Amino acid sequence: MADLKIDLTNKVQNEMYFTSLELSRLAQDVNMNYQQKIEDMSYQLERIALLNAKMVLVEQYFTPPVDQDAPAEAQPQKGQTHAE
Repeated sequence: MADLKIDLTNKVQNEMYFTSLELSRLAQDVNMNYQQKIEDMSYQLERIALLNAKMVLVEQYFTPPVDQDAPAEAQPQKGQTHAE
């Protein structure tokens, strides 16, 4: 299961990297029609938003569940150190 999470995370991060590169390229392109540039950059921004949502979902679905029956760790009281 850990390999699946790592592979999915790597795939989405790679897509994010190349999408960000394309957005930067579009922003710096001076020879492109302005209206086309706006449309293309808007599309790249939508892809970045979608990729960010994918990352959140990967983290959400591939985090180990918290054991509800496990005893909670004792938190130190005010004025108490962890060694007491």
